[in-house]
Amino acid sequence: MPHKSLSRKRSTPRVPTALPSTILKVTEFLAGMKVHTGTPTPDYTGNMCSDAYAQSLLQENGRVTMAYTNLSIMPTKIPRLIGDKVEDIDLGHNRFKDLGFLANFSKLHTLVLDWNTELKVETFPAVPTLKILWLNHCNIADIEEWVGMLSAHCPDLEHLSMLCNPGACTELNGKTEDEERKYRENIIQKFTNLKTLDGRPVENEQKESCLLTESFPSISNNCLTNLWESFTGIVAKKGKGKLTKIERRNSAGLTSSQE
Repeated sequence: MPHKSLSRKRSTPRVPTALPSTILKVTEFLAGMKVHTGTPTPDYTGNMCSDAYAQSLLQENGRVTMAYTNLSIMPTKIPRLIGDKVEDIDLGHNRFKDLGFLANFSKLHTLVLDWNTELKVETFPAVPTLKILWLNHCNIADIEEWVGMLSAHCPDLEHLSMLCNPGACTELNGKTEDEERKYRENIIQKFTNLKTLDGRPVENEQKESCLLTESFPSISNNCLTNLWESFTGIVAKKGKGKLTKIERRNSAGLTSSQE
C-alpha cells in the first residue's frame, strides 16, 4: 500500500482572549502616569508648591494669573513670598470661599474673582489699595450686603462689576430701565471715586444726584424744588408731567403771570 505523506495544515496562531483587556489596562495605566520632568507639578495645596514656582507666578508688571486652576484655598507660600509685590491678580473660575488671604497682598490694585460661586462676604478683608474689582457670575444674592462691605473695606474703588449675579438689579436679569437706574444710584452713592459700574461709565450728574439725596435723605422732591426756586428765583411750570413754562419771580415774589 503506497505510503501517503501526511501534510500538516498551518494553523493561524491563536491570540489569548485576555490580551485585549490586558492591553487596555496597560494603556490606561500608562496614560495615568505622570511624566517627571524634574519640576514638581504644583497641586496648589502648598505641599508641592515650591518656592521657585511661587516666584515664577509673578510677572514683571506685578501681575499673577491663577485662573482655571480649580483652587479652593490659596497656597500659603504665594502670599508669603510675593504678596508684597502683586498688584494685579486673576483668580477667576475657581472655588474660593474664604478670601482672608487677600490681606497679605499689600499693593493689590486689580482683583478678578469672576465665576467663584461660593464666596463668603464676611471673609473679605480690608484692601484699601484696591481700585478694580470684578465679581461677575459669582452667585451673589445679596448685592447690598457686598456693597456695604466693599465701601468700608475698599473705599477707593474706581471700577466695580457685579454682572450676572442673582441679586443684580439690571436689565440682563429682566429688570426695567428705571429699576436698574435706581440700583446703580444706590451703589454709586457708596463710592465717591467710582468711575465705572458694570462696565458703564458713572455720569457726573448721576453721582451729584446721589450725593444730594444722601446729604438730605428726609427732604422730599417737592421740598428740594421749592428750595431751588427760592435760591434761583426761577419757577418751573409743569403740565401733565412735562415742563411747559419757566418763569422768574420778581422782587415781590410774584411771577410774571401773577403781576
